[in-house]
Amino acid sequence: MHPQSDPLLKARALVLHDLQARELADAGVVSLLEDAVSVRRWWLEQWTDGAAFVAGLVAQDVQTPSSTRTAAGRAAPRVRWPPSTP
Repeated sequence: MHPQSDPLLKARALVLHDLQARELADAGVVSLLEDAVSVRRWWLEQWTDGAAFVAGLVAQDVQTPSSTRTAAGRAAPRVRWPPSTP
């Protein structure tokens, strides 16, 4: 599959861009992103119609564990990414 047509590479790029824009893209979070992409590759192979949803799912896969850690890896108060808007 051509990289530009791979929905997982596109999802990875979108999530990484958002993390970088919010200065949250440390090595630990990027590792979570890589793990999420790997798991979702299998998921997408099983349900090809899910391509339209995979970016949101990858973002959720990264958000859940990263919301409870700090850059030093310690537990942190729940910080929402992306931030909630009123």
